[in-house]
Amino acid sequence: MTPALPSARDWWFSLRTFAASMLALYIALALSLPNPVWAMGTVYVVSQPMMGAMRSKTLYRVGGTLLGVSVAVLLVPPLSDTPILLMLATALWSGTMLYVSMLDRTPRNYLFRLPAYTMPLVALPALHAPQNVFEIALARSEEIIVGIVCANVVAGLAMGERVTPVIRQRLEQWFAAVSSWAAEALSAKVSQASRHPLTAGLQAFEQLIAHLAFDTGNPYAVRAARELRARMRMLMPHISSLAALQEALARLGGASEAQRRRTEEVGRWLMASADSVEHARYPSVPPRLSATATWPELLEWTLRMRLVGLVDLWRDCQLLRRGVENDDALPRWQPAYRRWNLSGISHHIDFGMLLFYAGSMSLGIFLGGLLWLSTGWAPGANALVLGTVACSLFASLDEPAPQMFRFLLVNLASSLLGGLLLFVVLPSAHEFETLVACFFVPCLLFGVLLVSRPQFGTEALLMIVFTGSFVGLRGAYTADFQLFLDSCLASALGALGALLWTLLMRPFGSELALSRLVHANWRDLAHCSAGGQGSHYPESMARMQDRLELLLPRLANQRGQTATDAFRDLRVGFSVLHLQREEQRLGGEVEQTIARLLAAIAAHFRACEAADAYRAPDAALLARIDQGLRQVLPLAGPAADEVRNALVELRVTLFPEAAEPDLSGAESGARP
Repeated sequence: MTPALPSARDWWFSLRTFAASMLALYIALALSLPNPVWAMGTVYVVSQPMMGAMRSKTLYRVGGTLLGVSVAVLLVPPLSDTPILLMLATALWSGTMLYVSMLDRTPRNYLFRLPAYTMPLVALPALHAPQNVFEIALARSEEIIVGIVCANVVAGLAMGERVTPVIRQRLEQWFAAVSSWAAEALSAKVSQASRHPLTAGLQAFEQLIAHLAFDTGNPYAVRAARELRARMRMLMPHISSLAALQEALARLGGASEAQRRRTEEVGRWLMASADSVEHARYPSVPPRLSATATWPELLEWTLRMRLVGLVDLWRDCQLLRRGVENDDALPRWQPAYRRWNLSGISHHIDFGMLLFYAGSMSLGIFLGGLLWLSTGWAPGANALVLGTVACSLFASLDEPAPQMFRFLLVNLASSLLGGLLLFVVLPSAHEFETLVACFFVPCLLFGVLLVSRPQFGTEALLMIVFTGSFVGLRGAYTADFQLFLDSCLASALGALGALLWTLLMRPFGSELALSRLVHANWRDLAHCSAGGQGSHYPESMARMQDRLELLLPRLANQRGQTATDAFRDLRVGFSVLHLQREEQRLGGEVEQTIARLLAAIAAHFRACEAADAYRAPDAALLARIDQGLRQVLPLAGPAADEVRNALVELRVTLFPEAAEPDLSGAESGARP
């Protein structure tokens, strides 16, 4: 498929960004700042098509820069006489900042990632002249601020985009995909399609919500967007559960005619627009089950309950979506879906791996610093700084080496382009206007690549920043070939050293991250089944959903594992939380049976973790589920309904091929 050509919007973004960069360069030259290209490069670093994203990155860049230069100013004077201690402090600082930044997966992490390499960028050149550290820090701050001011002023005058239209487009794509999946589930079609695009859409929406706070004057818009995302997350396990129940009914000959009509009605309802949803007729809650209900009847009853939950979620999503897209979210909105509190916020964080990533970078910086000090080669400071930049940018990736190799290639290519500009083109540029003309074509092309081809956005940005750095513009034209060669060599060695160090310290690929995620899932399921989560149900649910969003992209690239495995664990986790919440409300023998069942589930997932592979649950666990079904079937009330739902879900999820349970002779073990 031929890639689409850049749009007029892409060219306009590139043109306005170039104009802002040239304005920043002009001001920096007029103020006689030491490195005017830093102001020019900053414009490209902070520029975004959306004003909200640009404002947030601007804030984080100012904060990160000031933090980094402040630490450099504080540490260099007292440690300059002991360079090894300064290298140790630099390595520890960079590793700590990288670690803190990786704890936050929102755009705010830039506030901590930037100081990781800003501090060595200021401190290392001042190692042998500590009296100059304040001037270096001040110049760095001034050049960054000049670039930021120019970027924001020009973007404001050029009417940069708002975040809301982008959110509208992304939501339209996401709901089209999820409604297609729901249609497949409701029609009992078995589909192995990847659900990775849905989780990718959720993650992208989370990033946009972070920018929305900088783009709207409506105080309820961000809250509505977060409520919407929580319900979008919940749609996925609901649809997965519907698909599993439909498959279970299909193995028994299919649902009844009445149930098929209800399902088709819900399917038509899902296609309604956001405007008509508010006044739609909803499916009713099914009547109480008979104490002598059969397994197919129990499956249909559970399916109807799931349909009611799906409809409530869908209604909430469409109303919230309308409010977010039109920027008219209402403060008095009330949710239709009340089965769970969806306000929990909890993320899966692999503290051990993040500590290893940050620690390995710190060790690399320290060893690289010792090597630099032993050689006495002054440009080696640039190599160390660039290696720190490379490690900081890509440390959070499962496999950073391929990206770091591209980083090296971009560095080499930009040195060639910088040499061409410096020694061939710029000698004929005698005025600022001709200087602008020299930069126009490469900056315009790389600028449009930033937005038209996001997969190459990092490389395009680096080409602009590196090329400007190699050209090294000052107040007057100076072309020192030896200085240029040293700069290119140091940069290449820094990028190459970072790549080789990463290959040495991180030879494993995404398989390790996937394995650790799966094991964390199993540990969490065992922990929750044993009652370890206490009453923190919303946080437990949010953490399980977050882990699903991390798992699906990795599962899409692995053979032998599918998204079904991830949804299986998520649905088991939700069922366990339902049982934990409701068991004490039933009491008697039912509570004891549920407690034994939860203990068996905990033992099952501990066994999976010990075996380093998913193991089929044993017949004893199936027997405990069936015993619970027989005991809860005659009972009435909301708690009994929830427990019955959870038990059916567990049976369908853990034992999809099992024969029908024997529900005859249903027991009554609840407190009167």
